[in-house]
Amino acid sequence: MEGCQWQCAHSRQCGWGTVECQDALDGGWRELCEERAQVDPSFPDREKYMFESCFEPCFGYQGLHSMCAVTINHLDEQYGSVDNLIQKTCLSDSKGKPNGHKPDLIILMTQELNHANGFITLSAETNVFPKYVNNDALLGYAMSGECVGELSANTAVFVREGRENQLYPHRLECTREELRSTPCAWSNCKGSIVMGLHTSFGKLVVGNWHGHRAGTESTKRVEEFEAAVSAIHRIEPYRGKKLVVLGGDINVRSWFGEKNDPYPIDPRHSYTGSQLYEQIPDILGHGTWTMDQHLSGEVGLSEEVKDILSAEPLHQAKGWNTLCPTKTKTPDSFIIDEIKEWDGTYKKGLWGTKKRMVAKEIQVPNLECHTPADQMASGESVAEYTSMEKLYGSKSNTPSWTERIFLSKDLFDACGKIMKDTRNRQDDHDAVFVHCSLDQV
Repeated sequence: MEGCQWQCAHSRQCGWGTVECQDALDGGWRELCEERAQVDPSFPDREKYMFESCFEPCFGYQGLHSMCAVTINHLDEQYGSVDNLIQKTCLSDSKGKPNGHKPDLIILMTQELNHANGFITLSAETNVFPKYVNNDALLGYAMSGECVGELSANTAVFVREGRENQLYPHRLECTREELRSTPCAWSNCKGSIVMGLHTSFGKLVVGNWHGHRAGTESTKRVEEFEAAVSAIHRIEPYRGKKLVVLGGDINVRSWFGEKNDPYPIDPRHSYTGSQLYEQIPDILGHGTWTMDQHLSGEVGLSEEVKDILSAEPLHQAKGWNTLCPTKTKTPDSFIIDEIKEWDGTYKKGLWGTKKRMVAKEIQVPNLECHTPADQMASGESVAEYTSMEKLYGSKSNTPSWTERIFLSKDLFDACGKIMKDTRNRQDDHDAVFVHCSLDQV
């Protein structure tokens, strides 16, 4: 046993190799090293030796060059499979067709595949995440790491086949239920989940956040954001690098004013995303504090988090505010409402005569918007509609930019404009995604 030693074997040019046990006496391969690691404190176990001694840096064409991060609420209902989602987002060209270029990494942030909660569920299957997100979910890719817990937000990272050894999932960090909000909602548990994954280019940190459901004002939503930032901050860099992606359905609600004092958004007109952004403040959940102010550490509830973000700010993916709102989508240009209208006659009642009111159906326009063609996965700027049915109150459902992706500075510089796909049912959320180059990070 004392003569056995771990040996690295590299089947590829860089990344982490495999480990085998060699007998120093005769050069043969043996299975004694694990036994030695259990009784000899100075002798590392297989995983420790692999991580610390079997890594070869990647240079030039050898390394990971590209990444796509995508967030989607209800992948099951909107796309039916991971493969369909990725074909229509990360693998689409400017005309909405498969482009033949495959990103080396795909970060998938899902919400509402896991309906775990303490109240009621929508079906017998409370968690369908493993049904849709697994190692066979995406052709040409392997699932290298997943971060799952008993909450709505669950995450997976896929890597192109042949490059699996450039990620090291054996030391994956995952917060699981640590950042789950309580109490849970009736259909799922909100909150965030944060993952740390060693890669050949450094530590990849992915936060996935399904925000508190409320109107424009929500202190809970701010607290969730700050908890996610704290958890991201606690994850250590690897080889001096730490790349951060924080995304998801953050559940913000645009402020459309009060019913007796509405904002000047006229649904009889068509808008662009940037025109709407100019009129609607981007409030996370407290007063007039904007999302960008939170991300820079300018405002916040926690002084500690403000200090973290002042030193290491996060940035909204380029072009987020030229997208049209991503919720609540509808395929219809109008809704049918019923009003009571006087027909010009009177009727007798117990207390005298009164106006005769009759029911009348009217068409109420939904909000029409156009996203720039270069930010559409289809390559076409088409009319999108978001519901104008419930604009006011603590449970308002205003047209909102609920899907977001925030990036650390190095990734922000290396990523293109955020994009969206509308080739789904158009009855709830849009998927948004961003392509990033890893060559300069």
